[in-house]
Amino acid sequence: MSNPNIKKKYRQLLDLMGQCADLESELHLGNSIRNHYEELPLTYSDLAVFRASEARQDRESKLEAVRELAEGASHELNNMLTVIIGQTDQICRESDDPKLLESLRPVEEAARRANRLTAQLLAFGRRERFMPRDFFLHDLVKKFSRVLEREAGEAAVQIEAPDTIPKLRLDPGMIEQVLLNLVRNARQAGASNINIVVDEQKDRSAVRLLIKDDGRGIPEEELTRVFDPFFTTNTTLLGLGLSTVYGILRRHSGVIQVRSIVGEGTSFTISFPVRELEAEVPKAPQNPKPALQAHGETVLLVEDDDLVRDVAESMLRDSGYEVLAAAGADEALRVAEEANDIALLLTDLVMPGRDGFELAKSFKKRFPKVPILFTSGHSEELANRRRDNPQIQFIGKPYGPDKLAEAVHRALHAG
Repeated sequence: MSNPNIKKKYRQLLDLMGQCADLESELHLGNSIRNHYEELPLTYSDLAVFRASEARQDRESKLEAVRELAEGASHELNNMLTVIIGQTDQICRESDDPKLLESLRPVEEAARRANRLTAQLLAFGRRERFMPRDFFLHDLVKKFSRVLEREAGEAAVQIEAPDTIPKLRLDPGMIEQVLLNLVRNARQAGASNINIVVDEQKDRSAVRLLIKDDGRGIPEEELTRVFDPFFTTNTTLLGLGLSTVYGILRRHSGVIQVRSIVGEGTSFTISFPVRELEAEVPKAPQNPKPALQAHGETVLLVEDDDLVRDVAESMLRDSGYEVLAAAGADEALRVAEEANDIALLLTDLVMPGRDGFELAKSFKKRFPKVPILFTSGHSEELANRRRDNPQIQFIGKPYGPDKLAEAVHRALHAG
């Protein structure tokens, strides 16, 4: 590793991986928040109507606080992952040292695992983008089988998914998250065998997904709490897996039932209602994507996180763009006034002081023809607020060089 630039990036990677580990430890929250949450009443049958309503409101307000925590933590993780992914990719492109490239494989795997944690946190907060489409559940399960087998560890995974099941309208990414969480739950319960079955109810009104294991099982007194946020019998875990599953299924009008016998295992049965789907409209032939060739256009990059800003600037320069960088909205507007050839504004959404929306509003008044590309870990919030302005583009964090180059190219040539 003789290249000093590579050495610097490698050290930054090590530092950032340490920060991710620190943040993950903070997410466990010790026992304070979990215990605080568990003090809330689970049933209200023995309370008066007024007391029951008051308790429900208290529970919801505290749950909302936990959701806000999850959203903030996922935002921080996405920033770190942007740096990790960007730095790793740049090192791989600049180095031909096989030992160094081999040493980066655990970094890439750690980034993927952290990305899954981020998706789990966003799903728990219910602020993730919901993108349903029509597909066969049995096809998804079969195609996802290798990932599930890796997640299961030493446990054997058996899949029974006949091809006679009707199509469903679901978000495939979220359903994959459900499968991952339930298989992971089985592995953590010490299962040796995990059976996954897709079938149809006799009256053909629903498609069922069964995940059954032969692990330790769940005590009867804990069955009513397994979907509660931060509830776990393993103190080394965050306790969001099953609550995430529950939140995702609610988005899909799905129902989940759990049965368990201590010493024999646990089964989760999920039912998705079958609805009449709209006929698919054949897609018109699409022209091949143009090459993502930059021509030295100037991008005004606005990002308050120093590491993310440095890595994003490096990615853009490597893609052939000129870059003007700013750490906030006011600085960005000053830079824009001094430069007359800005082709694109690329700005983070969540920043101290004036946020990305406020910056975009001021920027558009002065430079109405310059396109804007937002970036953030808060994709659902952004998607909701940008619907009245289809000219504004978006790229979610984390992103790597290729994803960023494609988003910038798309924003520059939109319309």
